[in-house]
Order: sequence, then structure tokens, then C-alpha cells
Amino acid sequence: MSENVATRPESKADYPLFSMMAVVPHDSIAAAQHALVVAGIPAERITVARDASDSAVVGDDEEPGGGLFDQFLRVFEMGDEHDQRDRYTMALRNGDAVIRVQLEEDETIKQQIARTLHENNGRFINFYGRWTSETIVL
Repeated sequence: MSENVATRPESKADYPLFSMMAVVPHDSIAAAQHALVVAGIPAERITVARDASDSAVVGDDEEPGGGLFDQFLRVFEMGDEHDQRDRYTMALRNGDAVIRVQLEEDETIKQQIARTLHENNGRFINFYGRWTSETIVL
């Protein structure tokens, strides 16, 4: 996997404000999406990368993406985020899906969404704020 595929953000708007990502088995995608909608997340804020053809979407290519995780990937110039990107890419290559949920800045909803993903077989659940990332451990 390539190491330095992310591009430097051009403005504050390029940062992925309040996104949560998780690896989910394919047989849990529909249930996870439904549970997120029931929890109050609008369907248009939920995006799914379903297979290895989406590996470019999570940053494993040499070109800046235009895909669903493009804004999120712009911060992947820092240390640990490369490892996180690679874990999402490997999950796709190994047959799992990756769900991204755009959230508001709210600790309560963040924890609720993390629990919902976890209860629907989500793993490697991470929250990405403007200046920080956080691995959610439940």
C-alpha cells in the first residue's frame, strides 16, 4: 500500500468535520444502516464502501480521490492516520465493508452512533473531528 497519497487541505472546509467510520461485515450492512436511521441519522449522512473496488475511495491509490471518503483522507498526512487508512483498505480487500457516518459535534450522539455500529457488528470504530481522531472502545 502506498504511504503518502493524501493531499494537504486547501481550506478549513476540506477537513472532515465529525465523521465516524467502522468496518462492518456485509451481512450486517442493512441492519447497521437501519439502526442508524432509527437512531436519528438521516440516510444521506450514511455512506458505505462495499468491496475492494472501493479501495481507492479509502485512500489506497496514487491519485487524490473524488469518492466518498475524499475529505476525510485529506488529513491522512499524519502518522497514525496512515495505519488507519490501511486498515480500512485491508478490510475492504478482505471482504468487509466500511461505513462512514457524518455527525454533528455532540458527544452524546457520537457515543450513541458508536454503540449502534458496535451492536451491529461494527469494529475498528473511529471518530474524526476537525483536529483530532479518536478510536472508540466499547
